[in-house]
Amino acid sequence: MWNKWWLISAVATTSAALAGDATPTGGPASANAKQQISVLLQAWADAEIHRDSAVLKRILDDRFIATFGSGAPLGKDAYIKSIVDDTSNVMSSETLSDETFIIDRDTAVTAGMVTIRGSQHGQPYTQAARYTVTYIHRDGRWVPLAEHFVEIKQK
Repeated sequence: MWNKWWLISAVATTSAALAGDATPTGGPASANAKQQISVLLQAWADAEIHRDSAVLKRILDDRFIATFGSGAPLGKDAYIKSIVDDTSNVMSSETLSDETFIIDRDTAVTAGMVTIRGSQHGQPYTQAARYTVTYIHRDGRWVPLAEHFVEIKQK
């Protein structure tokens, strides 16, 4: 049941507070960078849930790349299309955990685990994945540059 829409949107939802240590080392990577990225993640999640391509285009870096599922990378436009066009899935919740947060100047990386609950073709499911997202700080704001997801197989 695991598909690209759920993998992509998993990192985006952040109703839970980010955990881990932030390590600002100057420049835009200040003490409030973690909060700025948290707000960004919530806006990203909301845009995915509502399949809002305009917001996704504004949030993501033009060079954005996502890798998941088959391992084939998707650029920004293909990523947005995969979210907007996939109406067979309905996300009901995502829970972030075991997250590490690193900030170094104009680069930030989050890595963690997400548990996703939803339905695909009307069938409920719960899945888990590990993810890594890289952000850059440009023009006064943080933007996602790359993300990678790996499903955790249920035993």
